[in-house]
Amino acid sequence: MSTLYHTYWRELANGARSGLTDRLLILLLSPFSLAYSLIQQLRAALYKTGLLKIRRLPRPVISIGNITVGGTGKTPVTSYIAGILLNQGYRVAVL
Repeated sequence: MSTLYHTYWRELANGARSGLTDRLLILLLSPFSLAYSLIQQLRAALYKTGLLKIRRLPRPVISIGNITVGGTGKTPVTSYIAGILLNQGYRVAVL
């Protein structure tokens, strides 16, 4: 993703943009942001109370990245770490 695109969204999130289009976009996206926040809080509460159980996998798992799409270097880091583990004799699966 382009730097301009990232800069725009960062400025929008930080309140540095105040044009009409920017305000309309914030108004449009705000309910989704609120819903996402509430769902995350509910999920955390369900885990904390034990209503949702933590699943343990039978093998070690390395998670690389987050919800960011494109341009953050996840693929090269994944390839690098997989190469190191393969050279050490581990069986590696990248999903």
